[in-house]
Amino acid sequence: MTTVENTDDTLPPLDVRHGIKALAGYIRKTERQTYYLVTTGKIPARQIGGRWSWSPSKVREALLGEAGR
Repeated sequence: MTTVENTDDTLPPLDVRHGIKALAGYIRKTERQTYYLVTTGKIPARQIGGRWSWSPSKVREALLGEAGR
């Protein structure tokens, strides 16, 4: 696997994590509950080539938005 470093100082660092299991641990839900939340669009994530990708900051925003309703 090749690692590419961001040499352009104008680009922010990527804030992306991978996997339903990691997301489940982050939001403290079971993997099954997390999969449901992701597939119904309640938590922002994208499936890329069979692997779920998500941003902790976007997930946090989505969860805090739900709490404020």
